[in-house]
Amino acid sequence: MSEESRDRRAEDTVADDYAMTFLSELDEVLSIVEEIQGVRENAFGHAVRKDEHVRDFRRVLFRLHVLLATWEQEADAGG
Repeated sequence: MSEESRDRRAEDTVADDYAMTFLSELDEVLSIVEEIQGVRENAFGHAVRKDEHVRDFRRVLFRLHVLLATWEQEADAGG
């Protein structure tokens, strides 16, 4: 997330605060995962239940995709 989009603006609403917090937290979690995966023994290749983890990741990714599509529709509608 860009530094500019993290800055609060005077016209921001509670919904803007929510969106910025959500995106910031998601970005932080992804950074932590990338850092952890950088340690060899933590790399996904060492997981025993790879298929289960991939299935769960797809479920979460689908939910994120639905949220993104909703936000895109609302942004395109000008709302």
